Amino acid sequence: MEKIKKFKPYLIYTCIFAIMALLIFWIFIKFGKSFVREGDGFYQHYVFLHGFSRLVQEVFQNLGNGIPMFMWEMGLGLDIIGQFSYYMTGDLFSYIGVLFPQDNLEFVYNMLIILRIYVAGIAFMAYARYHNKSDVLCAIGGIMYSLCSFNLTYGMTHPFFINATIMFPIMLIVIDKLIDKDKITTLTTVVFLTAIMNYYFFYKITIISFIYAIIRILCEKKDNKLQFFTRKMLKIILAYIIAVLCAAIILLPTIYAFFNSDRLGSEMVSYNSSYYQNLLVGGKGFTTTFWVPSIAILLIPIAISKFKEKENKYMTIMFLVQTVMLMIPIIGSIMNGFSFPINRWSFMYIFVLIYMSLCGINEKLKYSKKEILIMIFTSLIYIVVLMCLDKISLNMLKMTTFFLSIFMIIILLNNLNINYLKRVNKYVIV
Repeated sequence: MEKIKKFKPYLIYTCIFAIMALLIFWIFIKFGKSFVREGDGFYQHYVFLHGFSRLVQEVFQNLGNGIPMFMWEMGLGLDIIGQFSYYMTGDLFSYIGVLFPQDNLEFVYNMLIILRIYVAGIAFMAYARYHNKSDVLCAIGGIMYSLCSFNLTYGMTHPFFINATIMFPIMLIVIDKLIDKDKITTLTTVVFLTAIMNYYFFYKITIISFIYAIIRILCEKKDNKLQFFTRKMLKIILAYIIAVLCAAIILLPTIYAFFNSDRLGSEMVSYNSSYYQNLLVGGKGFTTTFWVPSIAILLIPIAISKFKEKENKYMTIMFLVQTVMLMIPIIGSIMNGFSFPINRWSFMYIFVLIYMSLCGINEKLKYSKKEILIMIFTSLIYIVVLMCLDKISLNMLKMTTFFLSIFMIIILLNNLNINYLKRVNKYVIV
């Protein structure tokens, strides 16, 4: 019974995910379409998966001939480690494709995308469970995170992008464990896996993870805060150094290939007004894409209002820091390896938004008058701002207003004094 209880939130999540995935991807099934998209989806990811799975199969079939380091079959020839490591070598999901014949690779490609999305939700739930969230909140957060816009837009085009949404919550868990329990080995292991997975997202996750670690440590109530901060940060840095050295056999050839590619370097791009409008709407722009349910508009202010609670404090600070980062083009450039500004780290912002929403949820939907007023005021302000935007569609405005109204009505009805209503009903009947 204990084991069943332990896995209960994951069973709830799996059932809901299966229903939601069927609804979302039914259109592909109905018309017999694949997730392999034109352009990068085919020429990069599907072709590389095909070449990688065939290469690994041939290596196992001819173990006595050693491991090839260069192949001529793709393009004008390419360095195997330098090129495949960006897409495949450190991606554990790609090795599943090796188990299937080449004729079934399109089906495998589709299934691996869904599997990655599913595991992303599991990773979020693991973080939520570490911070003692209830089974229901864990399942809700897992669904919101797994089916977020980053996974369903970028992830469907570039499947390995979803790997980053999996590793980020795990990275935060091991950082928390180091801060709480001095577990340096787990952090070293996760940093190593993230480094060999993909250097591009390893770079982004490292920056945000260090920001998280600094904020998290500073929010700890310790007598000698400077000594505590120094000791924990040195352990985190040590874990990173060890992990990067272990991953160097994959990481260094990949970085070398990157610095010798034609895609390095680009002129700075300034954000225009439509970019900031997209931030408010939560839509897709040139530099970022994120979307969370409208209920986040109601719940995030509630989480912020409980700033004195430790968890809400460091998550609120993370939310504010990342919001500022999204607004500054030079930050977008830094997060893209000092190239043109493109915020493909927005999945980490989505993570914070969703987790803050969970922090603002009262499972019994019981809120104080002050909290209800905050939600009403926030909703009205947000709707007015949307109405003032140039490019907001009428349908988008209607949908947002509709869902915010539904959520508020449910909360208001649930917070009515039931006993008072019963007394009124009694007198009316008499």
